[in-house]
Amino acid sequence: MNKFNIVGNNHIISQVNSWTITKNYPNAILISGAQGSGRHTLAKSIAKAIVCSGDNPPCLKCINCKKAELGIHPDIEIITGAKGLKSFHIDAIRDMRSRAFTKPNEAAKRVIILENAHNMTEAAQNALLKILEEPPSYLHFILTCDDNSGMLITILSRCVCLHMSPVSDKDGIEVIKSVLYNNKNSKNIIPNDEILFEALHHAGGIIGRALELLSKKSTLSFDLAEQMANAIILNDELSLVRICGAFEKDKELMRQTLSQLSLICRDALAIRENSNILLSGQKDIAINLSKAVDRIKLINIIYCINELISCIDKYINNTLLLALIPSKLMEC
Repeated sequence: MNKFNIVGNNHIISQVNSWTITKNYPNAILISGAQGSGRHTLAKSIAKAIVCSGDNPPCLKCINCKKAELGIHPDIEIITGAKGLKSFHIDAIRDMRSRAFTKPNEAAKRVIILENAHNMTEAAQNALLKILEEPPSYLHFILTCDDNSGMLITILSRCVCLHMSPVSDKDGIEVIKSVLYNNKNSKNIIPNDEILFEALHHAGGIIGRALELLSKKSTLSFDLAEQMANAIILNDELSLVRICGAFEKDKELMRQTLSQLSLICRDALAIRENSNILLSGQKDIAINLSKAVDRIKLINIIYCINELISCIDKYINNTLLLALIPSKLMEC
């Protein structure tokens, strides 16, 4: 692991390293990538480097680095809009702008991190543009987003854009093992490589998502996935429609639930093939599904779910997507 705590993405590491060597950082940086790709980690690492007062930033030894690591540095501000498309409003940007010209307290520079910038309204982005056009020399902005296609071209033109790519299987599995081993709550029980590969593959090479699938902490998504599996067993489209109502204002819950449902179907398929390698953590419902649904239909459902997951970020009209999920699953 490098000093930026980023896996893979060597082109990004090289570029950021060049900034740290010269201590010449862009006034605005935009980091895009799926949730769990490391975009937040990279943003915090760059911010740490900017305020670092040691050699070879981030040195991780100076008082500025230590405070940044603890999240208490007065010259690093993190602003996060509410979850949901267009929920990051102009008032938050206006409030930020009112403090933008405040000089640094302890470091030579100030950093403002704007998380989930893809949720900014157009008005909020235009308000941000005013400060990006003529920022004070001591102020740096770092924006993070799922996909920069939701950002105004005028914003993008004033940012250095970095995109976090999925990691290789080898790199991803090594990091997941390290995280699980060092997790005090994991009891150092590490799944075998096949299960880790399945999780990483199912998460599209995104380590954060893979860890989420393995951790079983997403209680709501697990409950909803089990309800959806039961509805499939009963061929109950009305129940699927009702369950999907939980996703109306939460696309990430939709993504987690569909991912978990796919794992349940995958496990049902594995059970039918007499395999004992199960990944979902919901063995009972997987057994019931394996008894009620034949092999071909399970495969079709898995393909269908993967297609639905790929549509999540493409559909601006969430109502249309909510209607599509039950009908597509029933067609299988």
